[in-house]
Amino acid sequence: MNAGDSCTVNRVFAPTSATAYSGTLTVAGTGITSQVVQLRGTGVTGVPSMLLTPSPLTITLPSGVPTGTGTVTLKNNARRAADRSRLRLSLWPTRVWVGPADLVLQSGI
Repeated sequence: MNAGDSCTVNRVFAPTSATAYSGTLTVAGTGITSQVVQLRGTGVTGVPSMLLTPSPLTITLPSGVPTGTGTVTLKNNARRAADRSRLRLSLWPTRVWVGPADLVLQSGI
């Protein structure tokens, strides 16, 4: 590195269980004083297990009918609630699947 330069070191924290982890990041080299950064993080339980059915969703249009609808169900099979604000819907290709994609909450189904 030239004098005055800086760089960024990015690390991904990918814990395997809901526990505390610690470690170190060391930068060392010839002619420099080693630098050490302490790393700490706490894992969380995994993302809830979700099941989307049916898959595939097949919509057959009768002759002369230009559009149709279909319903898929997203079921949370986990033992805890899923944060609904973190769910994202997307449709592809957008030239075929038009209109809003909405989550309609129905408890206990």
